[in-house]
Amino acid sequence: MELHIIQVNLFGTFGLHTADQRAVQLTSKKGQVLLTRLALAQERQVSRERLAALLWGSIGPAQARNSLRQLLFEIRRQLAGCGGDILRIERDAVSLDARRTDIDAARFQALTRRGDYQSLIDAAACYTGDLLENIAAEGEPFEPWLVGQREHLRQGAIRSLRTLLDEHRRRGCVDEAIETAGRLLMLEPLDEATHRALMSLYAEQRRWGAMDRQYHICSAMVRRHLNTEPENATAHLHRQLHGRRRTGLLDFREPASWPAGQSA
Repeated sequence: MELHIIQVNLFGTFGLHTADQRAVQLTSKKGQVLLTRLALAQERQVSRERLAALLWGSIGPAQARNSLRQLLFEIRRQLAGCGGDILRIERDAVSLDARRTDIDAARFQALTRRGDYQSLIDAAACYTGDLLENIAAEGEPFEPWLVGQREHLRQGAIRSLRTLLDEHRRRGCVDEAIETAGRLLMLEPLDEATHRALMSLYAEQRRWGAMDRQYHICSAMVRRHLNTEPENATAHLHRQLHGRRRTGLLDFREPASWPAGQSA
């Protein structure tokens, strides 16, 4: 029997799509969080008690379990037209059917664990935004869990992008390295090491105006958000790159990674 796959998108805005890209509507915020909790469990069962506490807090176990039962019924009803039931509902636990789901967050985590060059490229493409960016969690019982999961996945994206940036530079893929550095700065705008990498990459392309702009962007952000001056390494690199420009000694064959306090 043919399995009907449901694409579960958790990065950025929550979304469900069939294999032929038909959207499956799931409008309930708690329903989206419930499916996200199950998706991140990667087919492991999650007890009804845990799900009820996550979504309704301490309103009373009987009322919470009844609310969970109603929510599961509603999710199944909304999924009915997509060609297959992705929920595995048992007496005391719930899980997602991994054979019927393609989950972007699970794919991202598998790719980052693999860690080879192509896997890191694919992981970067997979991470399209923070977990459930469309959901405001403030004041909700699930707020601590969702905030923690967002940060966990964000840090995983930062680590993989840093590794990918180094590998792009080692391979001489300057355009790809610039794009990756830009994505890193969207996640960590105050990371001066990434600003320095981007300055060096622009200088490697003789884009001196872009190099200067990056230095001034970095300086302005550090002053505004940290009320301090840029690191000595950042100012030193800016002077060094201008010195290379004047002398024509534009050799950028250093290792891609560099310790703090040294130029790239």
